[in-house]
Amino acid sequence: MIELQNISVEHGGIRALNSVSVSIAAGEITALAGQNGSGKSTLLGVIAGTQEHRGIAERRAGARIAFVVQRSAVPHSLPLTVHEVVSMGRWAHRAPWRPLTRTDREIVADSVAALGLQALERRPLHELSGGQRQRALVAQGLAQRAEILLLDEPAAALDDEARGLIDLAIAREARRGAAVVHATHDAAVIVAADRVIRLDAGRLVAS
Repeated sequence: MIELQNISVEHGGIRALNSVSVSIAAGEITALAGQNGSGKSTLLGVIAGTQEHRGIAERRAGARIAFVVQRSAVPHSLPLTVHEVVSMGRWAHRAPWRPLTRTDREIVADSVAALGLQALERRPLHELSGGQRQRALVAQGLAQRAEILLLDEPAAALDDEARGLIDLAIAREARRGAAVVHATHDAAVIVAADRVIRLDAGRLVAS
């Protein structure tokens, strides 16, 4: 699904990634492991196509990408409900603000349920706890039904219940055939992944 060859990235003269080459398969969960500053988020940006880089980054032709950011990257005052946030995941399949089809509504409902958000669906995002906000963002990623699902520390600082829901949702996406790539510090998640890409100071140290 994804082929990266000799990927290098510099931020302000500092090498964030140094000649990283990896392949990522469809239908698998790939964990990006490493300390803070190791290059995990930068590598996700390269895969997503949002990060300038040197080297070759190839994706399967026509593959849609869903990128779930950390909740800290979303304004606290965003005037949207959980339902509206998750529904935005269907915009990739039609123009923004167009009415959802029956299929869209079913996918949104399924994504909301997968993250246990049914009781919060009409609540504004800014009224939720950090963990609830993160689950809403993951649900939005699920609603895209993308071929490539990228997640940046999706379960960081969440309780066991929230982490469990996210882990189950990610596993389901892989079974659907998506290539799932997520940055994580969680040792249990790393052990459970189909594949681990470990970075250290921008270098690939294990795959």
